[in-house]
Amino acid sequence: MKGEKRFLLLVGGFFFLLAVGAEFIANENPIVYSYDDNWKCGVCADWIGKTQKPIPDSAKTILPPVIGFDANTLSKESLYLQPPLSHEKTGTHWLGTDSQSRDVLAGIIYGTRYALFIGVISVFFSLIIGGLLGILAAYYGDTRLRISPWVGLFILVLIFTMSYMMYFNIISSVLGGSLLLILLSSILLLGNTHKGVKVPINQFVTKSIELFDSLPALFVLLAWAATVENWTIGSMSLLIAFFRWPTFARLIRAEMTPWTNSAWVKSLRDLKMSDYWIISSQLLNLVVVPISIHAAFAVASAVSIEATLTFLGFGLGVETQSWGRLLSDARQYFQAWWLVVFPGLFLFLFLWWTNEVAQYIQRKTKKFSP
Repeated sequence: MKGEKRFLLLVGGFFFLLAVGAEFIANENPIVYSYDDNWKCGVCADWIGKTQKPIPDSAKTILPPVIGFDANTLSKESLYLQPPLSHEKTGTHWLGTDSQSRDVLAGIIYGTRYALFIGVISVFFSLIIGGLLGILAAYYGDTRLRISPWVGLFILVLIFTMSYMMYFNIISSVLGGSLLLILLSSILLLGNTHKGVKVPINQFVTKSIELFDSLPALFVLLAWAATVENWTIGSMSLLIAFFRWPTFARLIRAEMTPWTNSAWVKSLRDLKMSDYWIISSQLLNLVVVPISIHAAFAVASAVSIEATLTFLGFGLGVETQSWGRLLSDARQYFQAWWLVVFPGLFLFLFLWWTNEVAQYIQRKTKKFSP
């Protein structure tokens, strides 16, 4: 068991290293160079998201990157669709080049970052949205949640406003999604069991889950993705989260409902403990393990969805070197087998790793369960 844990940590550390340090591993600029007797970082400006100033031709390279190309470096010798181990003056294309003469290995390394970002961000929003709705449905049912009509109307107007602004790129997807989460979580603080209009939150959540389950998710995703010209990592993550939150809501509602109706929770209510305290300090501890297991599976699902949409031409733009983009390139050029094999291997390894992590957590919890 310890060997399995170390191996999973090693694979996870490998993906994390590629995602965080992509600029230091694959870059056409040196990591450290010397100019005017001063040592300077050649990739630091790119790493923190600023525009990199051109490095003078007279600069002396002190520490070169492992791979002399980044994800968008075009071959100076126009090496289009070259097989692995192709050479040019600026370096070797170890895994070949794509249809735009970009290095495949560099694209895979930078694609690891996009896979992790999309997987983690989409699962985070799915978990928060589904978690909040699942908790509300399980704890309050159809009779215990009451909200002032004006507060409810105000929250609905803000939710529709945020959705409109995100859809038309007036605000960033991540910012808008975060504001929506704050609005949803405010129901926990503004709702009470004594006054206001009764909200059948349990029925609303269950019917919403049934509605989403009845939709052909892939076809709806394709139709929605076709309406947006330029997808970003944030907007793609929110799109995936929009269709993945029902699984978290269903899981949390199923796990928490038996406890919310138990004598233990009723005694806490009789002691005048606040609903927020009961949920945050008592009930959430009971669903951490099943949520962790499902979240690991959800990361794999989110990465698969992004790769599928991009492969079909509805995902991230051509300038973004994701695994799905490389596989999409192979769809047009059947002779370029390296565009299928190597990105496909990385995608398979990532999906296998996330599933193994989920199964490892499940086995550990069964081992130590009473």
